[in-house]
Amino acid sequence: MKPEPPADRPSDWPAVPYKGFSAYGPLDRRLFAGREEDITRFTRLVTDVGSRIVLLQGETGCGKSSFLRAGLIPHLEAKSRGFEFQKGDPGSSKTVFIRSTSDPLERLAEKVFEFVSRPYEMDTVAGTVALDLHDIVLDNQTKEAFTVRVKNDPQVLVDTLTALSAELPSTLVLIVDQAEEVLTLARREARQARQAFFDFLARFALVELPLKLIVTLRTEFFGRFLAYIRRSQGKPGELHDPLRDRFRDYLLDTLSDEALVKVIKHPTLRKPERDAAHDRYHFEFEPGLPERIVKDIGIRLDRVGLVGGALPVLQVIC
Repeated sequence: MKPEPPADRPSDWPAVPYKGFSAYGPLDRRLFAGREEDITRFTRLVTDVGSRIVLLQGETGCGKSSFLRAGLIPHLEAKSRGFEFQKGDPGSSKTVFIRSTSDPLERLAEKVFEFVSRPYEMDTVAGTVALDLHDIVLDNQTKEAFTVRVKNDPQVLVDTLTALSAELPSTLVLIVDQAEEVLTLARREARQARQAFFDFLARFALVELPLKLIVTLRTEFFGRFLAYIRRSQGKPGELHDPLRDRFRDYLLDTLSDEALVKVIKHPTLRKPERDAAHDRYHFEFEPGLPERIVKDIGIRLDRVGLVGGALPVLQVIC
């Protein structure tokens, strides 16, 4: 039998101190470490009034999804910057967060329809009010009909989001994760879907309302992705005004050795004095062991590489 947990254990620490190959989520925000400067810099890009689309690039395994789910989103919520993210239980999310696939425009249309089909709860001085957003999806009564219209004309989704943002008290943030899939999975028969998605990006970038789109992709596809954005503008060279001022990009670099050591030690910290990680997990490392783990992983990386990068391997070892 597993021992009973201490009665005074902090309730918002995750059950286990390391994630293995799983990504961090909103419930893991207290375990998330090593990206404090990245969170601050990326927050500046997202909250910039002029930015509309922010491209987050990084190597495989650097933790892009975890960075957003457990780092950026909780940070923006805590700072009360007026961005629309979480709702209801701690594990749910107001963020329209989709995996790209070969047809990200279709996935976005589906998620937006689902979002407006549920009662939207917002806090007011008179208490919690449920707002019915369904009529914002124009005259479409089914998700299938709405999705077909969006695929045929990306402007339909732009208009829907424009109407939606006018009803919400906060900035709505959409996230397209693993966007390289629109390039790697889009075979000949899916070229029209790819073209429609980049057409949507060009149109979305020009919207003058509180809407944001974060797109994550692997660094090796960043150049191709930008080329398709330029092509959607009808100009194969660099982005031109007004689109140029609406796009931002950020490189989420691999963690330094010092940051990796910080990730390892984070679940063992004894400060603050109350509600510390050590109070939850009750273990510590032999002096010098975290540094040795990081050094050995680095040697392995230099010699033969590691599929998925250092961070997932470090999590599994710990």
